[in-house]
Amino acid sequence: MVGKALSHDFGALADDGMVRDARVAFDSMEKRDEVSWNSMVAGYVTNGLDLEAFEMFYQMRLAGVMLTQMIFATMIKLCANLKELGFARQLHCQVLKNGYCFDQNIRTALMVAYSKCSVMDGAFQLFSMMHGVQNVVSWTAMISGYLQNGGTRQAVNLFCQMNREGVRPNHFTYSTSLTADHPAISTFQLHAQVIKTNYEKSSSVGTALLDAYVKMGCIDEAAKVFELIDEKDIVAWSAMVAGYAQREDTEGAVKIYLWLAKEGVKPNEFTFCSIVYAIFFYAICFYTFMRSGPRAIF
Repeated sequence: MVGKALSHDFGALADDGMVRDARVAFDSMEKRDEVSWNSMVAGYVTNGLDLEAFEMFYQMRLAGVMLTQMIFATMIKLCANLKELGFARQLHCQVLKNGYCFDQNIRTALMVAYSKCSVMDGAFQLFSMMHGVQNVVSWTAMISGYLQNGGTRQAVNLFCQMNREGVRPNHFTYSTSLTADHPAISTFQLHAQVIKTNYEKSSSVGTALLDAYVKMGCIDEAAKVFELIDEKDIVAWSAMVAGYAQREDTEGAVKIYLWLAKEGVKPNEFTFCSIVYAIFFYAICFYTFMRSGPRAIF
């Protein structure tokens, strides 16, 4: 019982970024079970400590600890982050050897890893093998994979097929699909679906939606979406400032920027560049007006 409690404690520490404290707790354990090893590896991966995660996994193998579905999924995720195709394939072989090939989380993790490594044939083969048990996570992983690798047509086809098969998209599916530029699926169509599924107030979906409208030049539609987002992050604020700046609407850009400052949101470099562009354009127009009169502008 004490070992399990300690495993839980350092797992929580690792998730909170206190990896050193987690390692001290781990090293103080007399007996380390699969849960404690898994938690430590996952903690390193969560905090982006890739080398430490690999070292811990290697020590785990030397200690003869049984590899569980959880550790496979964690290490495959690490391979995806690092685009380590060779090691991902080794893990895939180990998954088959250990009889975990039907675990849906592992299959999805492998799909993501192959997609990140631009091996879409391998990703789609795994996806096809899941026929009948594909869920929204696996569908979204494939759609995202195709979009990341320039397969817009395949991504759109999958999105349409997903809808036909009655799988309801989630917020990540919508935010991913909104990056697709394809005539078969328009921003307006996706927006209509987003409204029906009540994801319009979601930060990720709302930001992706307003960004799509900004790129289309539909700043009024983007502004309506922006107003509805519950928790506006800096990406959403910056997209709106950039949208007004691109339309050469200095007043609109400044209004959003002042609103941002009032809300206590810290601007990033993209926000600064956009507001500087908007003000610079206004200054050029004013200077031209003063030098040559209104005809020089209009």
